[in-house]
Amino acid sequence: MNIDLGEDLKLNFFPFPELQFNNLVFKDESKGLYVKVIEVEIISTWRSIIKLDPYIQEVRLNNPLIQFKNKNIASNLKVLVGNEANDKDLNLKKLFNSFQSLKVKNGNVEFELSGKKHVFENIDLGIKSTDSTQLKANIDYKNLKSLIKLDVRTDNFKDFDYSVNKLFDNKNEIFGLGKIKSEKNKLNIRGNLNSEKLDVDNISKILAFINKPFQRNNIYPVKVMLPKIDINMKLNIDKMIAKEIIFKNMYSEILVNEDNVSFKNSRANYLNSTIKANAKYSKVNKKLKGKISIFDYLVEDKLVGNSEFYLKDASFDCDSEILVTNKRTKQFLDKFHVTGECISANANIVGINLNKISKKVDNIETFQDFFNLFNKNEMKGNTPLDSINFTFKLKESIFFLNQLEAVQKNIKVLSNGKYYIYDDNLDLKNNIFIKTKKFKNLPSFQVLVNGNSKKYKVSYDFENIKSAVLTDGINTILKKQKKIVINPKEFKNLIDKNSKDLRPEKIIDLFLN
Repeated sequence: MNIDLGEDLKLNFFPFPELQFNNLVFKDESKGLYVKVIEVEIISTWRSIIKLDPYIQEVRLNNPLIQFKNKNIASNLKVLVGNEANDKDLNLKKLFNSFQSLKVKNGNVEFELSGKKHVFENIDLGIKSTDSTQLKANIDYKNLKSLIKLDVRTDNFKDFDYSVNKLFDNKNEIFGLGKIKSEKNKLNIRGNLNSEKLDVDNISKILAFINKPFQRNNIYPVKVMLPKIDINMKLNIDKMIAKEIIFKNMYSEILVNEDNVSFKNSRANYLNSTIKANAKYSKVNKKLKGKISIFDYLVEDKLVGNSEFYLKDASFDCDSEILVTNKRTKQFLDKFHVTGECISANANIVGINLNKISKKVDNIETFQDFFNLFNKNEMKGNTPLDSINFTFKLKESIFFLNQLEAVQKNIKVLSNGKYYIYDDNLDLKNNIFIKTKKFKNLPSFQVLVNGNSKKYKVSYDFENIKSAVLTDGINTILKKQKKIVINPKEFKNLIDKNSKDLRPEKIIDLFLN
C-alpha cells in the first residue's frame, strides 16, 4: 500500500482553516487498486481547532479516478450473500456527522469484469449533514449510455425520502420518488416510478448485460447480516414499445418480499382494447404464474397474412392463465405455457358467403344450379356471425386453436388447428355447417388453410355435402323438366372408363341437353 500526497501542498487560514493538495495518489498493488485525485480540499472550523477537537466542515474531491487494474481480481468478482447476523452494525449517523459537507466533482471509476471494461464517469456527488442529511448523486454509466440521478434526505437515518431518475440508452427514462423506512433487519421501500416511454428490447438487453456478472457460480455465502427488503412500488408508463406493438397507460403495483415478486392490478391499453393482469414470480422455484384478461380486442387485420379467407370486425374478450419457467430452452417462447378462452359477440368471415350458399341449396332448378353451388368463384363474399368463442393453448412455441365455434341462425363453423410460431407454419381446418328450409341436418363441408404467412393454400372439400344435396337436387330437377334423355352409349362409356372411381356429378352430366 502506498500513499502519495502529491505536490503543491497549501495551508490557508482565512476565512477557515483549509488544507489543499494536488495529485493525491493511493495505490494497493496487491489488489490492483489505483486512486488518483487531481485536487483535494479539506476545510475545518476555527472553533473545533481551538477546542482541540478538529471537525471537518467540507471535503472537496475534484476529478477523482478509481481504477481496478488487476484483471484477475476484477474478473472474478464474488457476490457475497449474508446468512448470519452481525452485531457490528454500520452507524451511518455517526459517519455522516463527522463532516458537514462532502463534494465529489467529475469522478471516474473503471474496472474490468468478465473480460469487459466498465466505465462510470461524470460522477458528481454531494453530501450535506447539518440538522438533516442529504445525498445527491449524478452518475453516467458509459457502457449502457445510462444516467442515474439520486436524491436522498433523512433526519434520523431511519426514515428516508428519495427521488430517482434513470435514463437507459439515452432513450428510456424512469423517474420516481418515495420513502425508505429502516427497521431492525428490514428495509421497507415505498414509492412511485413513472416513465413517458420505455422500449422493452432495450431494457431486456440492459438487464441481461447487468445480470451476467452475477451468475450463480459467482455467489458465495458469508457471515454478514443483510436486511430483508420489502418493496411496494406503483409503476406508471405512458408508452411501452415491444417491437411493433405499443402499449399505453400501463400501471402495476409491484410487491417484493423475501420469497416472491408480485404484480397486482396491472393494466394497459393496446389499440382500443384494455388488458388487465395479476401475476406472481416465485424466487424459490423460478416460475412466473398469472392471469391475463383482455377486453374489446378488435381483429382489424387478416388472420393469416394476405389470406382470401379470414376473420374481420371481431371484438374479443379473452381470459388466460400463463406460466413462465426459467428452464433452459432452445427458443424463448418455449418458456411459456398459456391456456385461455375468447368470446366475441359479432364478427364477419371474409372470403365466403354462406348465406348465399344456403339460399342456392333451396333453389336448385337446373343441373347448372347444382354445379354453380360448389363453384368457388360463385361463393365469394362475406358472412356475418352472431357470436364466436374458442379455446387456445400456447406450448413449446406452438399455438393450438383447440375449438373455435362461430354461429348465426342458419350457420355454424367449427375450427381447430396449429400454428408453429418459429417455423411460420399454419394448419387450420374449418368445418362449415349450413341449415336451410329444406335441409335441416346437412353434413359439413371443409375449408382448409395450410402454409405460412407469405405463401399458403386455401382448399375446399365439398364431397359430403354434395352427396347429400345430390338426390334431392335430382328430384327437384325432374319435377321441373318432367323427363330426362340419356344416350345409352355415353352412359356405357362413362361406366367403362370410371368403374373404379365413379362420381355422381359425372352421371348428372348425361342429363344436360
